[in-house]
Amino acid sequence: MLDKVAVIGAGSWGTTVASMAAGSVPTVLWARRPALALTLEETRENPDHLPGVVLPETLRATSSLEDAVSGSALVVMAVPSHGFRTVLGELAPYLPAGTPVLSLAKGLEQGTHLRMTEVIAEVAPGQPAGVLTGPNLAREIAAGQPAATVVAMTTPQSPNGSAPTASRAAAMASRSLRESRRPARLSSGRSPGNSATVAANPGEKSESGAKQHSDANSPASRRASPRP
Repeated sequence: MLDKVAVIGAGSWGTTVASMAAGSVPTVLWARRPALALTLEETRENPDHLPGVVLPETLRATSSLEDAVSGSALVVMAVPSHGFRTVLGELAPYLPAGTPVLSLAKGLEQGTHLRMTEVIAEVAPGQPAGVLTGPNLAREIAAGQPAATVVAMTTPQSPNGSAPTASRAAAMASRSLRESRRPARLSSGRSPGNSATVAANPGEKSESGAKQHSDANSPASRRASPRP
């Protein structure tokens, strides 16, 4: 299990992912505005972006990037693509060496047209980079409705042939979400190119390799599959 997960960005999707992760892993949610961070702590609700959804008591909120990122085993970037580089640059000094950075952002960077994994490579070189993609709707996930998602992190294979750090982190993250209090269940597998994939399917009865392979290669998953 991961020691700590930091989710950067308290929008609807960032709040949802942080809420799920907090069910089994110590999780800190970063909000840019101190007032929102205080509201999250005191009311257990994000009235601006996810009203009516009760957040777990185990989820901690902060407006300090240093507080959120320091000591984290996984950093999840849930900020929009147009602000991704700036926020990542601000937190980079606190990012532990080798900690995977997982992007939830849609689209390309304005001006450069870079993918978020390419931005991570420029701003935080040497950190494993990956993406999590849907199709997902935050409120449906928060309500525990059926969903599918993919996590892909591409890193070089280590010299001894063991699984890359990023792939291990993605697998541990998938287990953390699977064990959370949310009804959604996750199964993890390996895709070509040293990528770790995750498929969510509350109706799944088995987590065998054959079932995982089938889920990961379903039409919905193929449409959603990211290219880090």
